[in-house]
Amino acid sequence: MDSIINGINLVIASAGLTMGIVGLMLVTLLRFLDKHTKVFFTAYFSYIFCYVLLDLLGQFSFENKTPDGALTGRILLFMESFVASILTVMTTEFILYQSGDTRWKTNRTLNIARGIWILYIIMLIVNEFTGSFYYYDITNEYHRGPYYPLLLVPLVLIMLINVLLIISRRDYLTRRQQIAFEVYALVPLISMVFQMLFYGIYAAVLGTTIAATFMMFNIVIDQQDKHFQKEDENAQLKLEILLAQIQPHFLFNSLNTVKYLCKKDPEKAEEALGEFTEYLRRNMESLNNDKPIPFDDALRHVEGYLALQKYRFGDELRVEYDFECRDFNIPTLTLQPLVENAVTYGIRKKESGEGTVIIRTRRFQDHVEVSVIDDGPGFDPGNLGKDTSRSHLGIRNVKERLLRIAGGELKIESEIGKGTEVTILLPDT
Repeated sequence: MDSIINGINLVIASAGLTMGIVGLMLVTLLRFLDKHTKVFFTAYFSYIFCYVLLDLLGQFSFENKTPDGALTGRILLFMESFVASILTVMTTEFILYQSGDTRWKTNRTLNIARGIWILYIIMLIVNEFTGSFYYYDITNEYHRGPYYPLLLVPLVLIMLINVLLIISRRDYLTRRQQIAFEVYALVPLISMVFQMLFYGIYAAVLGTTIAATFMMFNIVIDQQDKHFQKEDENAQLKLEILLAQIQPHFLFNSLNTVKYLCKKDPEKAEEALGEFTEYLRRNMESLNNDKPIPFDDALRHVEGYLALQKYRFGDELRVEYDFECRDFNIPTLTLQPLVENAVTYGIRKKESGEGTVIIRTRRFQDHVEVSVIDDGPGFDPGNLGKDTSRSHLGIRNVKERLLRIAGGELKIESEIGKGTEVTILLPDT
């Protein structure tokens, strides 16, 4: 009978090692996983691999029926219990993270789980000196101590916390995430109870590896769905940017300007047409570029736009540059829309139709600021979320591009009757 059980345990351990290796390989290959999910599963399957390996080594150590074998068995079991317990708290962390808790690292529920885990580790250490929970005799035979069930209480409590956490945060989890976490929370718990009641077969090892693989499978599919959804959103965002940047009335007015100059000043008309063509080319190229570009390149795009506007409005539009620095990168199509807003909804909305746009850069200790300032009529920034006009859609697009491409922010200050200042804040790397 013992040989059959040993054979079953050997198969369980071998399967666990295989799942651990396969899990690590998949995590390495899957590029669409977000950074924290990739780190989590890399650590998770590394721990599972170590957990199963220690269990397998422990099985082989049983063959050494000497005091030295007993010492080896004690050390291996302590390490195995320590590694396995880490997985329970990691699951608590991952549930909080996947459910969208941005402060999951300091979450009170997680701190409670950590406290219970520390208590479990203390119990393991105490056991090394007292044998209250389990011990090995001099012939390397494993025995459960009188208080063995108490040793399982902390782990069961953490697993129950995870179950309650899944229930309480179910509205923040996708259906796949819920299923993944429910299975992972319940299967190891059931396996642990089974192993406690029917000592011999390592059900906890089997339950943990199967549940971890199932969890990763569902989380990966969920992240894949989000990845493709994000790609669709990015494609839609590019279309919105295209519509926002190449607006019909701008095209119409620019072509009318060229038409007017053809009669009055053919040389200027040729220049204007060249500027217009270059402006459109840069716009189209920018739509396919998701990487920050040198500020000077973005500035040339802006200068092309302003040159076209100057052909139309002449001295009514004044442009000033105040650069403290230019040696940094900026996402494409973030500066030009702000300058366009300053001209169209700032300067040209004044009764006089004339004014000044200032483009300014400043470098600070950890970031760079690019400001676009106009002396237009201003507006109430509190209405930004309510206003669906093209200017405010453009601001939303800029915000999304700054955050997605460079981790940047957009700050808006405006006062009615005094003008507007819109500032791009970029990490200075």
